[in-house]
Amino acid sequence: AAEDEGEENRAKAALLASLASTLAPGSPCATSSHAPAQHFTSPPPKFSDGSLVKALEEEGIGRPSTYAPIIQVLMSRSYIVRSSGRLIPTPRGHLVTTFLKHYFEEYVDYKYTSGMEERLDEVSNNQLDWTFLLGDFWQEFEPTVSDVLKIRNRDIIDKLDGILGEPLLAGLGVEGRRCPACG
Repeated sequence: AAEDEGEENRAKAALLASLASTLAPGSPCATSSHAPAQHFTSPPPKFSDGSLVKALEEEGIGRPSTYAPIIQVLMSRSYIVRSSGRLIPTPRGHLVTTFLKHYFEEYVDYKYTSGMEERLDEVSNNQLDWTFLLGDFWQEFEPTVSDVLKIRNRDIIDKLDGILGEPLLAGLGVEGRRCPACG
């Protein structure tokens, strides 16, 4: 395999050398066609209720009885709004998502959530003791919480501002960057 690759590279080098020898420095180079094209990428489409449920099902998150309450909780906490049949994240939703992804990344990962769903099913089926599950979870989770609580609020705000790329508090309707209590 290495010999074939070496031979292929030598053949390419020989072809390039022969092509280069036909060009003189400063001579024009013609192309057969050239059409400038501008391409824009667009963000993925926003979820509808149905497409969110489908995505949750595909990731193994939730159950049919929990899908509607999940959406209701997100709306009641103003993390999303419904507009033209789509679920649109609010500035608060972006903020909370960014905070959780940065400081609690493992716990908002789809695979972690799906795995926790499976363990909860084991509890429901009396295959796993709920106190063991909670103890195991808390043993891993508590040090993460303790570490995050040690971070100054100002540092968290600055970090989230940097990630979001826009004034964090402005998106939440707060004027300026001054603390309302102490100026």
